[in-house]
Amino acid sequence: MCNQELRPTYRPHTTLAPPPLVSWDDSVHYFALLISLTVCLVVFLVVISYVYLRYKRAEMSRQAYLRSAAFLSRPTLDGLMDQTSGSGSGLPLLVQRTIAKI
Repeated sequence: MCNQELRPTYRPHTTLAPPPLVSWDDSVHYFALLISLTVCLVVFLVVISYVYLRYKRAEMSRQAYLRSAAFLSRPTLDGLMDQTSGSGSGLPLLVQRTIAKI
């Protein structure tokens, strides 16, 4: 009950004019933010491009390897003519469908 007799009064303080909404310091901060975001975006795009190009190079290398492996394992016409059916002649196995598969 010791505060019962107190009667505080409000005395407004005089202040200077409010600061402008955008001051020089704020524009420097915005400019620094803009520069840093731009640099981060450029670095991100460079990294993504590097990863993409590396992936494409690996994919092309894999496809070239598969093509060369398929080319090396493909039977030749001479190889097909040398096959025999057990009767002693290799030509009966050589039909148009077999040649068309090559």
